[in-house]
Amino acid sequence: HLGNLEEARNFYQKAMDNNPDSERGLVGLGLIELNAANYLEAAKYFKDALNINPANDRALCGSGLVYAQSGKIEEAKKYFLESLERNIDNPPALTHLLQISYQDENYEDVEDYMKRFLEIHPANLNVLFGLAGVQLKLNRLDEALDTLELILIFDPDHKDALALKASFTAHHADIRS
Repeated sequence: HLGNLEEARNFYQKAMDNNPDSERGLVGLGLIELNAANYLEAAKYFKDALNINPANDRALCGSGLVYAQSGKIEEAKKYFLESLERNIDNPPALTHLLQISYQDENYEDVEDYMKRFLEIHPANLNVLFGLAGVQLKLNRLDEALDTLELILIFDPDHKDALALKASFTAHHADIRS
């Protein structure tokens, strides 16, 4: 994979040579450096992209990833939230916001963004499953069960949804099955 990183770095560097103000090139280089665990260099590329366009949702998400890698959860969350405000159709930002929500045990923001994402992509099983988990964490048991049942409408053999529903119904026999 290291060869692929070098090829990608060369590709984006050529793009930058042709257009030094390329947001796409800066974000691409930032992601490459992030992948290579060069966090300071990655942060610089994302910052440069945001200096060109403060609304660049990919650069905001990348900045959030840099903060998350350095353990600065609150800062990371701010960047993921801002990224999703700019573009709700950003699965990486949503996924990382969900991960951080499990770390800081604050689920209200991520639930809202997941529901907004599902307005655009109602059959996204990964987001639906994540939403069911958030609803369980928020002790909204009926909503979680409804979400699991929706997943099973789309995919009756969804192993994770079947397992969670079985576990859920075994522990809550008084709730509908």
